[in-house]
Amino acid sequence: MLKIMLVAGEVSGDRQAAFLSRAIRVRNKDALLFGAGGEEMHAAGVDIRVSTSHLGVVGVSESFRFLKPLYGVYKALGKLVRSERPDAVVLIDNEGFNTVFARSLRSEGIPVIFYFAPQVWLWGPWRARGIAKTASLILAVFPDEAEAYERAGARVAWIGHPLLDIVKTTGGGDSAFRRAGLDPSRPTVALMPGSRFHELQRLTPVMAAAARRLKERRPELQFVLPLSGSLYGGRLPRQRPDL
Repeated sequence: MLKIMLVAGEVSGDRQAAFLSRAIRVRNKDALLFGAGGEEMHAAGVDIRVSTSHLGVVGVSESFRFLKPLYGVYKALGKLVRSERPDAVVLIDNEGFNTVFARSLRSEGIPVIFYFAPQVWLWGPWRARGIAKTASLILAVFPDEAEAYERAGARVAWIGHPLLDIVKTTGGGDSAFRRAGLDPSRPTVALMPGSRFHELQRLTPVMAAAARRLKERRPELQFVLPLSGSLYGGRLPRQRPDL
């Protein structure tokens, strides 16, 4: 039986891993998929042994608060690798954690596959060489990403971005606006604080304050705040109802 371990961090990685898991099932319905992630991966048939979707962090100061739980996840996953001996481990996004974990996997002789690999092709291309040495395969979602990692000596498969398969457009732009409860004739501004809990807590009030000032100057504006998951709605800081 093919055994594949998947490791995702916060909610966006969980979603991409779920999409990949379903694609694997199409090719091999008997594959054992297990690892670390959240609700989306679980719904896709992945046996979640370690929950990680609440641990997404951004920035150095935020990371300190999560060092202990992240180390606990690291130890738990290492133990899981040694007990299950997967045929391969797929690391999805979550650069800081997964880059370190990848090195431990290589020392265990486990093939490492990066999906949504560290975006070193955008900043610091020289770092691609280190990722290339660690990875058995990189599943690239952008052509520039594939080229950068190939130049660094990695084995790369360009598979395209899953949003092209996930997002299906029906009807015109006006109908999409109406389904979202928006007026298609009014100018619209999207507020996008991020997909992590602490981003919502810190950035939403600032964005809402800016939106309120814009609305004072331009009353015809309407605003929309997309969420990466339904459970995030209850975590939004409360705002005044005049926005």
